[in-house]
Amino acid sequence: MPNLLLKVKTKNGHQVLDKLTEKNTIKDLKELLSSVSDIPVNRLQVLSGFPPKSLDISKDDLHLDNSGLTTGDTLILQEAAANVEQKTEAKVEPKQVETASNTKEKFIAPTGILMKEVVPADNSCLFSSIHFVLNGKVDNSGESAIYLRRLVAETIRNDKQSFDEAILGKPIEEYCTWIQHETSWGGAIEIAILSNFYGIEIAVVDTVNAIINRFGEDQNYAVRVFLLFDGIHYDPLYLEPFN
Repeated sequence: MPNLLLKVKTKNGHQVLDKLTEKNTIKDLKELLSSVSDIPVNRLQVLSGFPPKSLDISKDDLHLDNSGLTTGDTLILQEAAANVEQKTEAKVEPKQVETASNTKEKFIAPTGILMKEVVPADNSCLFSSIHFVLNGKVDNSGESAIYLRRLVAETIRNDKQSFDEAILGKPIEEYCTWIQHETSWGGAIEIAILSNFYGIEIAVVDTVNAIINRFGEDQNYAVRVFLLFDGIHYDPLYLEPFN
């Protein structure tokens, strides 16, 4: 039974969980979410869907296959406020009137130069490049490529309306099997899926056609990463500070 791939967002960032299956329970889910977020189980609040709505996590014995969760879902974790009865009366301070002078914050963008990190030319260069921009290091083991290929396949299987045979160029199951082969090249479909899954804009600098293809541009993501594409091979770009 394949594991569920769940994207989890907390105030400290986001990560992907793949330790649960559909036969795990809500209790298992809560304990895992608590461990990765440092939020006590009894104060854990979980939002899912779009727009985000509260997920019912009150039934500890409910299996995840009956919870409505599927691979690729994003969970937003929040910590419930302390019991109202425990709150002490707060001292009311005079409210400062906002003016142009006290609301402006000076922001200085980091200075540097975009550098290319060379990844192996082993048919998985796209997945290796995306792993690098997410984690800041090259994975020479190949495990990240296997994981990302499986993530793409599971996303396609769970969204057959968006990824039909006309888009994929071959039957869905055939494509899902094909993309998980280590000899298969990833492209625009895989970039679009991973952009959406990780909540980042991926800008691909196409040096052959002298254009930049931006995936996730219309989603207003807070993070943008860059890949270099020469028509055959992908490499990630990173900012090397001057100082």
